[in-house]
Amino acid sequence: MFRKFSALAIPLVVFITMAAACSRHKQPVSQAKAPITNLELQNRVRAKLDGDPQIKAADLVIVPYVEKQQVTISGIVKSEDLRKKAVSLAESALAGITVVDNITVPPQELARTNHKTVKKVTKAHFKRTSTK
Repeated sequence: MFRKFSALAIPLVVFITMAAACSRHKQPVSQAKAPITNLELQNRVRAKLDGDPQIKAADLVIVPYVEKQQVTISGIVKSEDLRKKAVSLAESALAGITVVDNITVPPQELARTNHKTVKKVTKAHFKRTSTK
């Protein structure tokens, strides 16, 4: 009888020990890491943006929303390329973050030749409409 008991007891003890050891390591990753705060997210994005001197000079406003896993960036940059670069840098600050782009790019002034052309066309248009 002792042989039957020991034959069943040894595998049972091994199984329970392994199950207990495995259950301790199955915590979700989010519980293992401390959650990031809004300030930490803002600092990460700011560090990325400040790496580019032109974007740093734009002094963009960063508003983090950790609960939504997003960050909103606002301000004015000189070109569309800088806007795209700022968004890309912000996205690289934290994996899985969504960037809300409220960055504006002012329209470029017309070149002098274009301005003269527009002026000539406008004068010609007014001459035609005033003679009718």
